[in-house]
Amino acid sequence: MNKKIIGGIILIGAIVGVYIYLTNENPAVLPDWVPTVIVSGVWQDTITFQNGDVTLAGTLDLPAGEGPFPALVTVHGSSPVNRNDRLLLLYSDFFVQHGFAVLRYDKRGAAIGESTGKYLSVGTNDNNLEILADDVVAGVEYVKSLDMIDSTRIGVMGLSQAGWIVPLAASKSDDVAFFVAFSGPVMSVGQEIYYSELTGDVMGEGSMSLSEALIATESFEGDHGYDPIPTLEVLETPGLWILGGRDNSVPTDLSIKNLDSFIAQGKDFTYIRYPNANHGLRDEDTGAYYPFLLDTLNWYKEKFE
Repeated sequence: MNKKIIGGIILIGAIVGVYIYLTNENPAVLPDWVPTVIVSGVWQDTITFQNGDVTLAGTLDLPAGEGPFPALVTVHGSSPVNRNDRLLLLYSDFFVQHGFAVLRYDKRGAAIGESTGKYLSVGTNDNNLEILADDVVAGVEYVKSLDMIDSTRIGVMGLSQAGWIVPLAASKSDDVAFFVAFSGPVMSVGQEIYYSELTGDVMGEGSMSLSEALIATESFEGDHGYDPIPTLEVLETPGLWILGGRDNSVPTDLSIKNLDSFIAQGKDFTYIRYPNANHGLRDEDTGAYYPFLLDTLNWYKEKFE
């Protein structure tokens, strides 16, 4: 295929990607730190990788050049979404422009995706997070097998529910060099669900302020389900959390309290707190995105360059 055809395919893909992003639910103006040229370089579509008998289908976005490139495996939140979820596109658009290869894949069992398997919701009484983390590890193994990838610089990254999954995946694979959790909970699943109920994030009927819900969540006595603390206690992989002070889904100050404890023990963990950011890391009053991807890139450069 000649370069003009490839260039045309890339341009069409860029236009489609921006259209999906801007017309998705709750659209927002692209932040000024997002490149205006979307996903330049080579676009290799319809890749697949395996986790046991489940086939995961996705897209590997590559930057210009010959490599070897650092790589990111992007991880979904709790919704049944595919590789063209607007946040996964946003991550890829940004990091491809900064020299990363980015893998984004259809969540297992997602209704409009090509991955096989069954969609897994996450409650307090199952091991679904373990299975989803294994999917991420399979993605890491796939990108590691490619000649154009720097196998020493593979990271995993995602929002919300992914905050449980990415450190769990790092604990399962020595090939994960770093992980990044956006609005990631550093407490049990049960505590996060309870907090969300109190604030109204789940059913829209919560009666507590965020500070009141935080106090109640710290003394939660219900079913905790999966708890990330034991995993983080033994994890040696560098990690970054970016959190919003007005998050009504994840109790940010409890996450920070737990992270401070780990940092005091010498863990290579870092967090950034935007005081007025909501769960989506947008300003609660203006709707503008905070520069969470730019801050992630700067953190990465301090660690690996």
